[in-house]
Amino acid sequence: MSSTTTPLMQPRARRLASPALSGRGPRLLLHVAFALCAVLLALLAATAHRQAQLGRDTASAAENLQALVGELHSARLQFTLMEAAQWRYLLWGDGADLLQRDAAAAEFAASMARAGELVSGQPEQVARLRDLASLGERRVALARDIAQRRARQGFDRPWPFEGSAAAVEMGREVAAVVEATLRHERAALDTRQDAQQRNLERTFMALRLAALAALLVLLPAYALAVHLGRRHAQAEQRMADVVEHLPVATWQIRSTPGRGRRFAYVQSGVERLRGFTADQARADLDVVLGSIVDEDRPGVIAVMDEAEQSLRSYDLRYRVRHPDGKVRWIHSSAALRREEDGTIVWSGYWEDITRERELEDALKATNAQLAAANRELEAFSYSVSHDLRAPLAAVDGFSAALAERLPPDADARTRHLLARIRAGAAQMGQLIDALLALAQLGRSPLERGAVDVTALVQQLLAELAEREPARQVRVEVAQGLCARADPSLLRQLYANVLSNAWKFTRDRLDARIEVGLRTTADGEQEFYVADNGAGFDAASASKLFEPFQRYHSGAQFPGSGVGLATVRRIAERHGGRVSIESEVGAGTRVAFTLAPGPD
Repeated sequence: MSSTTTPLMQPRARRLASPALSGRGPRLLLHVAFALCAVLLALLAATAHRQAQLGRDTASAAENLQALVGELHSARLQFTLMEAAQWRYLLWGDGADLLQRDAAAAEFAASMARAGELVSGQPEQVARLRDLASLGERRVALARDIAQRRARQGFDRPWPFEGSAAAVEMGREVAAVVEATLRHERAALDTRQDAQQRNLERTFMALRLAALAALLVLLPAYALAVHLGRRHAQAEQRMADVVEHLPVATWQIRSTPGRGRRFAYVQSGVERLRGFTADQARADLDVVLGSIVDEDRPGVIAVMDEAEQSLRSYDLRYRVRHPDGKVRWIHSSAALRREEDGTIVWSGYWEDITRERELEDALKATNAQLAAANRELEAFSYSVSHDLRAPLAAVDGFSAALAERLPPDADARTRHLLARIRAGAAQMGQLIDALLALAQLGRSPLERGAVDVTALVQQLLAELAEREPARQVRVEVAQGLCARADPSLLRQLYANVLSNAWKFTRDRLDARIEVGLRTTADGEQEFYVADNGAGFDAASASKLFEPFQRYHSGAQFPGSGVGLATVRRIAERHGGRVSIESEVGAGTRVAFTLAPGPD
C-alpha cells in the first residue's frame, strides 16, 4: 500500500512548490513560512498518528485474513483427507483408514473453531462458519453410516458406492462456503483500504500549499510504508512456512484467453514430489506435462481440457518420471473457477501416493491368490463330492450285495470282514461330509442375528438323549444365555462341542455336562461347555484344533477328527477365539468368545 502512495504524493508535492509568496517581504514570508510549517507539522502529526493507526488496523486485518485463509485451506485439506481415507476404507476395509478419517475430521473441527475465533466480531461470518462446521459434522455422520453399512455387507463383495452423490455435494458446499467467507473478508479488507486511501487524498489536498513541508511529510510516511511492508513480508513468510510443511504440493494455474495456461504459483519444495523446481514449472508448463510417463500423458491432458470446458473439478492418479529415472505415482486434484475477465483459475495440489499404490497392487495380487485358492477349493469340493463318493457307494453297495449272497453256513470271519468293509466305507463317508462342511465354513456369508443359546443347547441335548435313551447324564444349562451370531453356524459349533461332551462321558456312571457363560479376567464374555468325561493330556490341546488330530483312538471313541477344527473356524469367523482345558480322567472344558456384531 505504501509503495503505491509515494509516487502519487511526489507530483502533488511538486505542484505545491509555487512562488506565489515570493513577492512579499522576507519578514512576512518568514512568518507565513513558520506558520505554514507549524500548521503542516500539526497536520503532519495528526495525519501521521491517524495513518499509523489505520496502518496498524489494516495490517492486523491483513494478518487476520491470512490466518483465516490458512485455517480455511487447512479445513478443506482435512476434508479432502477425510474423504480419501473414507473411500480407501470402503474399497479395502483397512481399519487404519477409519482412524485417519476420524483424525482428519477432528482437525477439520479444530480449524473451524480457530477460524471462528478470527471472525468472532462478525455475525455474518460466524453464521457462515457455523454452517460449514455443521456441514462437516453431517459429512462425518454420513461417512460413519456408510462405513458401518460397508462393514456389515463385508469387503469381499463389491460396494455400490452408496452415498457418493451426497458426499460430493457436501464437498461442493464446503468449497462454496469457504469461498463466500474469503470473499467477505477480502471485501472488508478492500473497504478498509479504500477508506485509508480516501483519507490520504484529503490529506494531500490539505498539504498542496507547501512543497518543502510535503517533502518532510514523506519521510515518516516512507518509514511507515517500509515498516508495514516488512510486516506484510513477515506475514507472507509465516504463511509460506505453513504451506511448505503440508504433505502435498499446492499450485495454481491461470488460463487466460489468447495466452494459454501458465502456472501462477507452485509451492516451493515441489521438487521432492515431481522432480522439477517451482521456477521451472512457472517458466514452462511443458516441463510439468513432460514429466508424466508417455502412457498416462494423453489421458491427463484430455481430463484437463474437459475440466477447462466444463469448469468441473477433477481427481487424477497417474505416473511421473523423475530425472533419476524413478517412476512415482501422483494424486492430482484441482477445482476451477472463471473470473470476470474470462480467466480460468485452477487451484489444486499434488500428492505422492506411490506407497499407497504399491499396497493396492499387493492387495490385488493377494486377492488374486485368494481367488485362485477358492477355485482350487471348489474343485476339491467337487472332486470330493462326486469322484470320491461314487467309489465309496460302490464299495458299500457291493459289500451289502455280497453279504446278502453269503450262504447261511458262511463262517463268522467272512461276515466280520464284510461288516468291517461296510463300516469303513460309512466312516469314510462321514469324513468326506466333515471335510466338506469344514471347507465350506469360510465361503458362506456370515449373517448375524439374535440367538437364544439356552434354547439351542437344550434342543441339541434332547436330540442326543433321543439317540441314547438308556444313558443317564446330569445336564446343567444356564438360563438366559443369548448371543448375536449366525444361527446355523452357532448351532453347528454347539453340536460339535456337545456331541464330544456326550461321547467322552460315555463311560461315567455320574456323567455331567455343564453349559454356561463366564467373564474372563480381561472382561470378555466367554461361553463354555464342561464335562467330567475321559479328558486328555493338556499338552496336546493345541494339536486337537487341527483336522484329523485325535488324542483317543477311533476304536475307543469314534469320530471324524474335524469337530474341534470346525469349532475353531466358526469362532474365528465371528471374530472370537476358542480354548480348551482338560485333564486325563477329570474332564474337559471347551470355551469360546464371539466378537460383538452390529445391531
